[in-house]
Amino acid sequence: MNRSEFISVLTRALKENKITDVDDIVSEYEAHFRFKMQDGYSEEEIASKLGDPEMLARQFDPGIKTAGKTKGGKVLTAFALAFFDVFVVAFFIVLLTWAVAMAIATVSFTALGVCLAGDINVYNLIPEMPYWSSLIFSVCMFSLAILSAVGTVYFFSFTRQLMLSYIRFHKNALSVLAGGPVYPSLARHPRLNDKARRLLRSITLITLIIFVLSCITAFVVSMLSAGALGFWHQWNWFVR
Repeated sequence: MNRSEFISVLTRALKENKITDVDDIVSEYEAHFRFKMQDGYSEEEIASKLGDPEMLARQFDPGIKTAGKTKGGKVLTAFALAFFDVFVVAFFIVLLTWAVAMAIATVSFTALGVCLAGDINVYNLIPEMPYWSSLIFSVCMFSLAILSAVGTVYFFSFTRQLMLSYIRFHKNALSVLAGGPVYPSLARHPRLNDKARRLLRSITLITLIIFVLSCITAFVVSMLSAGALGFWHQWNWFVR
């Protein structure tokens, strides 16, 4: 069964069972097909893993309750889920903190690049060097800023998708306890379209090449300007 056949049977079964929000339910499964196909699965494989669309449609009928656990088992499962949520929330706080730290690093690299390129030395925090060396080092900093920005965007997208995936799991778990329907699970990696994925990959690769070349060039130019391999010693970078 391919995607169109699966969606057609699901839609017909939902309407026959007089299920409300047919469009919302169908769009969930269409999105599931679309995302899984981006991951390389065929329509037939996805449909096979989802199961019989008519059986899936029946679970959305509020008059039909699926066989569930005993009351004691439901309470124990709900308690275990709530206990697990504490650790999951802490984990997401760590991820968001790291993403914010990456964003701050992006701003810092950008500011340092501007200072090096504009020969701006705030509170003498930047060591003395010839302007040409400073200019090339600024390219290194701007490259790091771009790499950090790309990493920040991807990490924020990853964290967001991971949170959405867990929320879907949580809702499905609670729905099962109540004898309700189960929606298809969400992917745990970022949902980027092919164009955005190629763009981020190209930016990362080009910027990484520029970063490596600019670092090598900055080292050679500084070494020649100082007339010594350890140019940082010649310019007294670590002398207070």
